[in-house]
Amino acid sequence: MKPAFKVFLSLVVLLTSTSPANGGLFNRPKREPAIIERALELAERDRQEAIQILENYASSGQNQDFRPKVRLHAGELYRLDQNFTAAEDHFRHIKEHYPRHAAREGASLGLALMEADRSGS
Repeated sequence: MKPAFKVFLSLVVLLTSTSPANGGLFNRPKREPAIIERALELAERDRQEAIQILENYASSGQNQDFRPKVRLHAGELYRLDQNFTAAEDHFRHIKEHYPRHAAREGASLGLALMEADRSGS
């Protein structure tokens, strides 16, 4: 798969995690939780540190509402880092434990992208 296409698909994964139903005034999407914004900003310089921040938050028990999105972003960073086992663990966890959450769509896309990589598409 070409690198530009992978970047495009990665953006799609992140964008599909925000549902219009969760939008604010004028149906604008709400901002990501600060923990996710900080991790994504850090990921540009140090992906491993960003993953660690997300992992710590996901396991801390803080704000249960953010946990699926935190796991989605951690899974995507693992996927970009080619740690497919950890990425798959996060994506499958979202699909199994949060079947009605908007992050489920992003998790499904993440799994599909990994399957495409494995099959050489």
